[in-house]
Amino acid sequence: MTGAVITATSSSNAQQLTAEHRAKAIPTAINADEVHARRGRLLDADIMIGIGPSGFILPVRGGRLDDLEPATRLLRPWVFAIRADAATWLQHWENPPRAGWHDIFALSKRGLLTMEGNLVPLMQHLQFVKDVLAAPRTP
Repeated sequence: MTGAVITATSSSNAQQLTAEHRAKAIPTAINADEVHARRGRLLDADIMIGIGPSGFILPVRGGRLDDLEPATRLLRPWVFAIRADAATWLQHWENPPRAGWHDIFALSKRGLLTMEGNLVPLMQHLQFVKDVLAAPRTP
């Protein structure tokens, strides 16, 4: 029984590290595409992306993304947060994702993803945010 627990923990740790590694590629992928920059040009916000127990701040300024920062500083402000466990993010980032794993609202409806904070900027820039969160899908 102990071996099963160690294997499950090792597997979840590996998923966590993989998801965090893939998330760190988001700024490079988005900033390389002028369509994304144009789509998000009016958004200035710090977005919290939660991957399991870890949080990362993604600063967006005029459609350009700064590097993903670990949210280790206490009371680090953010405008809105999107959180899911590592396994959910990895399923969302499959290329192509399976039905039901393709969209943040589909994941939210199933209780696998949460959105919190000021959701007005999220809704105003919905396609840009969805593109940002889907960026790790590209091979």
